[in-house]
Amino acid sequence: ALATNDCHLLSVQGDYSGDIARIVSAISAADPNVPVFWLTVPDYPELPDCASIVNGDLEQLLQAGMYPNLKRFDYSAWAGAHPECFYDGVHLRERWRKDPRSGGSNLPEPSDYCAGQFKYATWLKAELD
Repeated sequence: ALATNDCHLLSVQGDYSGDIARIVSAISAADPNVPVFWLTVPDYPELPDCASIVNGDLEQLLQAGMYPNLKRFDYSAWAGAHPECFYDGVHLRERWRKDPRSGGSNLPEPSDYCAGQFKYATWLKAELD
């Protein structure tokens, strides 16, 4: 998620609403009918307060109604419901893994393996439909 990678900036600037507003404003200036979809940020232990700040700022902008083309997708809820889809708690698992014994050829994962990237893409497509 875009905001997850920006969490380190929060300790410097203290909020994220200005960043969201700048991006949505730039897109809206080009075409106010283009929807802007923003993902909520899950709680990550290594990024304390990030989710509450980013998600709170996003919610404030949505409640203010300044950007009718701004829509929220609850990635935080999806990620919380699918921890098995992450290999480190932040990054999604891929569909295939590399087998170092075979020179790096692709092997399918066991049947209980969550192909996080695929599962996330499926969820995102459903949100867009």
